[in-house]
Amino acid sequence: MKCIFISFISTVAYNMKWISLVFLCGLLAMAVASPLNPGNVIINGDCRHCNVRGG
Repeated sequence: MKCIFISFISTVAYNMKWISLVFLCGLLAMAVASPLNPGNVIINGDCRHCNVRGG
């Protein structure tokens, strides 16, 4: 019984290593990614009198 428990713990530890690595790579990708530039999009109608400047 002790051998099965140790095998289970080592399998969980091995899987957690890969899950953590994938999670950290995902965080890094999100931190480095540049946001999408939608251009000159007006969502709620005509914006002739608004003072929002796109840059």
